[in-house]
Amino acid sequence: MVDVDPLRDIKTFGAAVAQSTREEILQGNADWASPALGEIVIIEKLGLFGAVTCTIGMYKGRKAITEEGSALDATTFGNDWEKVATFPIVLRGGEKLKLFMTDSAANPAGVTCAVLGKVISR
Repeated sequence: MVDVDPLRDIKTFGAAVAQSTREEILQGNADWASPALGEIVIIEKLGLFGAVTCTIGMYKGRKAITEEGSALDATTFGNDWEKVATFPIVLRGGEKLKLFMTDSAANPAGVTCAVLGKVISR
């Protein structure tokens, strides 16, 4: 039997990152970023919002999705999912989506991740 559960998550990660430190902010915080064996995560929309003092790099395994040093959109989307980019990513069990953040401010605000999709498990 196959179960399909909706994925709708809005959280801020990395607010505790020290100034000028590069840190991976999803692992251990976002279960959808590391599906278990037997699961598939299908991300349909992914928005990354945060302070302009921060840069990011996103990877699926070793493959770069967003180049290291990319700036964030400083605005938020409110609750309007139309403002969140369609960003198809498929993660199979055992694969990891990694988001590295480097913040140049003394008081980092973190990165708000808005994710819309589904989790398929058997």
